[in-house]
Amino acid sequence: LGEVDQCQASHFLEVFAGDHMLHSGVQLEGLQSRALDVNYTRKMDLATAFGFILAVNFVRHVRQQGCAWFALPCSSWVFLSQGSTKRHFLRPQGWNCFKSTAEGNRLARRLAYLLELCHKLKIFYIIEQPESSLLFRYKPFWRLLKKHGAHRVKCSLGAFNALTVKPVVFWGTAPFLKKLSRQVTSKQRSQLRRIRSFLKLDTARVYRNGAGETRC
Repeated sequence: LGEVDQCQASHFLEVFAGDHMLHSGVQLEGLQSRALDVNYTRKMDLATAFGFILAVNFVRHVRQQGCAWFALPCSSWVFLSQGSTKRHFLRPQGWNCFKSTAEGNRLARRLAYLLELCHKLKIFYIIEQPESSLLFRYKPFWRLLKKHGAHRVKCSLGAFNALTVKPVVFWGTAPFLKKLSRQVTSKQRSQLRRIRSFLKLDTARVYRNGAGETRC
């Protein structure tokens, strides 16, 4: 594939970027950043061969000691979808005969390959998931995280001025990971309730995957 010029490589990469808030924040700090998400173009769908190769190329263009952030779609891994995926604590892989389960497992395995590439290229990585996600109990993931010496941190998005309390977990190798551990105070929680009530915000957000199907 050839060598990548470290002087031109990115400091940060956001995969499954959505509204690319992290990507934009890094750019505001004057650093080089890239973002990848199927919402930008279906060519960036990691479920496809082209999308996966594109993601590999994006990772290759992150400089050493840079950081890659992965927010894998969680709809297939959280407890709310257990009825359709048949995932549970003792069988996180679920039943592959279900389309949503097979898609989730495929994306997870491809993400595992990207994490291994990050590790080989000396790039730090962070994976974001809701607290109830079973992703980190999925064998390809658990083995990899253990091998890389990754750490776990729990936080609440409300502590970072998000309009939801939403407890999430981060697994990764970034040395600054522990600084992300933050919880909402009772005062912040009360403020969030008032703001959400005033704005009439829904609890869940929906998106469309590469096949045009609605997910939440």
